[in-house]
Amino acid sequence: VIEVWDGEAQMQPAETTVDVDGKQVAAYAVSSGAELAWVAAKVNSRDPEVAGKSIELTADIDLGGHDWTPVGYTGVAGGHQDEGNLYNKFKLFTGSVIGNGHTIKNAVIDEGAYTARGLFAQVIGTKENPAVIKDVKVENITLKGEGKWAGALVGYVRDVKEISGCSAKNVVVESGNAWFTFACGGLIGFISNTDDITISKCEVDGVEFKGNHLWDNGGFIGKMFAVKNVTIKDCVIKGKMTAGMPLGGKTDANVDIYIGADGFQNTWFIGNITLNSQMNMTVTNVTDNSANFTLTDTFG
Repeated sequence: VIEVWDGEAQMQPAETTVDVDGKQVAAYAVSSGAELAWVAAKVNSRDPEVAGKSIELTADIDLGGHDWTPVGYTGVAGGHQDEGNLYNKFKLFTGSVIGNGHTIKNAVIDEGAYTARGLFAQVIGTKENPAVIKDVKVENITLKGEGKWAGALVGYVRDVKEISGCSAKNVVVESGNAWFTFACGGLIGFISNTDDITISKCEVDGVEFKGNHLWDNGGFIGKMFAVKNVTIKDCVIKGKMTAGMPLGGKTDANVDIYIGADGFQNTWFIGNITLNSQMNMTVTNVTDNSANFTLTDTFG
């Protein structure tokens, strides 16, 4: 029986080690909402006790539909052009996430504008020791608030070498009547300034973008910026997906199957790829869900 989190409780989890790319690293064995909330509070307050430690899920977690403050949430607002700089200054969660196939479900993330958000606001490794995100499932996640870099699992990813075996089901990105919401995705919001990343055996089932002036959002990933080598393989995007009509404009992204040719798009897969001339991207065995992706004029 899963213990449903009450929205307030915090409990220190047991310490353990996990294998990350052949190395044993310090981690917390998290088995409840209270334990995950403890880690989030410690990470977000920059407590040195948790600095650099990873998370291993050892049970399914039900967050009870309560408001959730993400792991690695900075509360620092950044403008549209801060992709390469803002989160280089505010690295809060720098570990890996090992899910062991467990599910985190039933949460509402309703934090301030222009900040990365998701169950994890950020996962940031280093060039020397890139992080990994493996076998984490999320379900029934609502992301609210104007701004950017939202994803049901992670809002902002940097120097992560592997995202594998992860899934998101029943995701709502809801900006209400805010002026814009961009670079948000069903699974991952924004992948930035990363040399090499492989995304494999991941799945998204059902994403709804609600609000006005939505752009650069994708059913799978919102945006990629200044990423050098990307491999996406054996991923499934399915279920109904809807988004508001994109703004006009043009970016330097030109991979038609992944984003619309005119840029500034909301699409079933990846909303926007910027600096794609620097990118070597390979995509194999990814389910085409474009037929189930609907654009709706929400400008009113």
